[in-house]
Amino acid sequence: MQFELTKEFINNLISALESEDNSYIVEAINPLHPADIAEILEIVNLPQAQYLYQLLDEELASEVLVAKPSFKPLSRAWRTMLAAPGRSKIFSLDIKRSNIIVFL
Repeated sequence: MQFELTKEFINNLISALESEDNSYIVEAINPLHPADIAEILEIVNLPQAQYLYQLLDEELASEVLVAKPSFKPLSRAWRTMLAAPGRSKIFSLDIKRSNIIVFL
């Protein structure tokens, strides 16, 4: 079954982010494809995106970064999330070729 990003899903997720309901967030997010998570990070506000990104395990966080829907220069929100302690760091970024190398 393919995941559909609905307004209800986003509203429930935002409520969980605001109340810091980590178990709900992890249960809702971990089964999703990294591209879906990347899309969610683009929808929610910056503090919510940062909080959600910090709950991802390192492998999934890296996959989400690679699955980012557009390869325009990384937005401030993405740079802020990546700069958090213990997170993946960008080792190389080639926007023209849409290539990135992630250093774990």
